[in-house]
Amino acid sequence: MKQKIILSIAILSLLSLAVLVYAQSDKQIIDNYTLSSGWNLAYGLEDPQQIISAGSNYASPPTVDEIRSSIELIYIWDNSAKEYVLLYAKRGTLETEEYKNFNPPESIAENIPTSTVWVYAERGHSIKYEAASYPSLLERTIKKGWNFVPVSEEIRTNAINDFKGNCVIESLYTYAEDDGRTQWLNLKELLPFDDTRAFGEASASELQLAIKVKDDCQMGVQ
Repeated sequence: MKQKIILSIAILSLLSLAVLVYAQSDKQIIDNYTLSSGWNLAYGLEDPQQIISAGSNYASPPTVDEIRSSIELIYIWDNSAKEYVLLYAKRGTLETEEYKNFNPPESIAENIPTSTVWVYAERGHSIKYEAASYPSLLERTIKKGWNFVPVSEEIRTNAINDFKGNCVIESLYTYAEDDGRTQWLNLKELLPFDDTRAFGEASASELQLAIKVKDDCQMGVQ
């Protein structure tokens, strides 16, 4: 898995600059999420039917059916079985069992919350979709090893040192597009842990953080 970093803090902030999030009690509407061609690490998108329409930043938007049909596969990691579980496969892909020829990127996570999934898209689109509200850091225990954490409001408005709680962060990655392709990016080499602007323009719809910690711990703003 490639770990060469060609990303600046400014570019990282722009990854999600146009993403809009509208909270609705226990659900939210995420607008202008960029679904790239190929594999995407996405928050809360477990079924294409959650897609409401094209993102509002489209000049000539495709139909919702065109967007939904571009999604081929959705997987989630089962930590107990240590394997990927297929949540969705496009009808033809499922019937021909072609999905067995597609494997999500190698997982560097041993613990993935149910809200984080791998989505394989045949074509890239900007989309608007409904998802569960972001989980609070205080509502979950971070396990020893790798964890996937969405960039929630707690993370957007605080420095890493402020929301890491009593966790000792050994590695910090995201899976995002850089240098013309989507790949794992090492954020620990890039982001200052004491800068509140590190994730200021990011959102959980665009970025998932893969965080490796030394021991079981609790994150949250102190």
